Amino acid sequence: MPCRVAIFIIGNRGMKLKRLVLLFACCALAACGRKVIETPKEPVYGTLSVTMTSLPSGCSLCVESEFGTEKADYAGEKDGTQAFSLRVPFNADRTTLSLVLPDGRPLFVREITDELSGLEEGKTHVMDEVDAVLAEIDYVEERYGGSNSISFMHISDTHMFDTTLNKFVGLVQQTDVPFSVITGDMYFNNAQVKTVRSSAKPIYLVPGNHDIYHYYGGWRAAGLKPFEPNYCFRYEQLDHWFAGNLADFSHYGSEKACYFYFDFKAGDKTLRLIGLDQYDGGTAGWNERNDIIISQEEADWLADLLGKSENVDGIIIFIHAGFGNANKGQRNTDNEGEFISTTAGDFPRAYSYNGIGDPYLVPEIVQAYISGQNLDKKEFRSGAAHRDDGSTVPPETTVTVTTHFTQPHKNFIAYLGGHLHWDMVEYLKDFPQQLQVLIANGFKEKIYTWHDLSYEDASYTINYCVVNFDTKTFVIHRIGSRKTDSGTYRLEQTFPFGK
Repeated sequence: MPCRVAIFIIGNRGMKLKRLVLLFACCALAACGRKVIETPKEPVYGTLSVTMTSLPSGCSLCVESEFGTEKADYAGEKDGTQAFSLRVPFNADRTTLSLVLPDGRPLFVREITDELSGLEEGKTHVMDEVDAVLAEIDYVEERYGGSNSISFMHISDTHMFDTTLNKFVGLVQQTDVPFSVITGDMYFNNAQVKTVRSSAKPIYLVPGNHDIYHYYGGWRAAGLKPFEPNYCFRYEQLDHWFAGNLADFSHYGSEKACYFYFDFKAGDKTLRLIGLDQYDGGTAGWNERNDIIISQEEADWLADLLGKSENVDGIIIFIHAGFGNANKGQRNTDNEGEFISTTAGDFPRAYSYNGIGDPYLVPEIVQAYISGQNLDKKEFRSGAAHRDDGSTVPPETTVTVTTHFTQPHKNFIAYLGGHLHWDMVEYLKDFPQQLQVLIANGFKEKIYTWHDLSYEDASYTINYCVVNFDTKTFVIHRIGSRKTDSGTYRLEQTFPFGK
């Protein structure tokens, strides 16, 4: 039945009685399910003033509330500073501040309701200075981090350029990451060695072809050091980080090896990180050029270590060069994705794994570990060193692998590397359970034409990675240069593991 409320106001008995009757009427109407029309809240506007640093060009600062959106564009140089002034409501139910890419995706979102609440109309509120990159990292952690997660940063192929390296080391110090990684071709000068060693947190390195054969090999020509390039890299670089208190979780494959593993804890979870040396010519018996060479000793060590990794919660393997190319069947040149170079399909041979070593060696060992289907004396071509006259020493070398895994495993997460100076994140074509993450070089010069970053928005290239053991996700988030030559932006991808 319809609800009827009769309201009688008798005589002039004063405003108090009228208010009481009206209040009763409103309550009665509400009880009957009738909507009480409220007067819309009027915004109380003032000004928000905030200075932001480390800004990428092309982004916009936005303030959003139920009263609408206010927007201000950053028009300065990349990696710069700007003071913003925006009209904002001081009485909104919820107000957020966000930095937004041209494609509409936010780099960070921060609620500022309480900070603005109750301020007087027409006044200016001055916020503390905001570092855009640190705010962005906080936003990544807010969405993907947790008590059982580990975050770290990854760069590669800095090639004696300072821009990415300096930003990387600075962020390692300013954030809560417990460690970070450079996957080869640092080609350090003395000043850069000091920069890396200035970090109070470990920065782990795997050697690239330039580190082993060019940088340290050059010392032989100058008569400065004996030509043991892998050992030089070990002694000059790796030993610094594996000394003292770091020795508890750092383990080399042998006395002079540049391959190693270390473990990090996140709550009650363990992440195992394995660093490989793909230029192990010193152990294999040759030291010429930059062909990829994995020795018998290193292959045996990797198989044995994986067999002892059954109880860790996640495994990431750091490499320099990715596995395979179109000719070897490892890559699908039709693949597209946010973290795949937009020009990748135009260069079917230009992928990775230079030299004539078998790119299946490591993936087959890992696949045996994942599947539980062991390898039995399987031979792989390890490589041959090319001399300047075209001859090889030795003509051909093989590695024989036998594995003894007792069951399938679900704790492999990904390979991380670089080498070809362009982004490529995809599952290996012939090993669809193996994710490969190769990052673009850390400088704007385009040494290779398939590198597609414009470097118009920022001058450095860093991947911020999060491993979350509760959600079983691996997140790759780009810090720095995102804009490609085609106008798209490379920001973030999430991959499952352990399922």
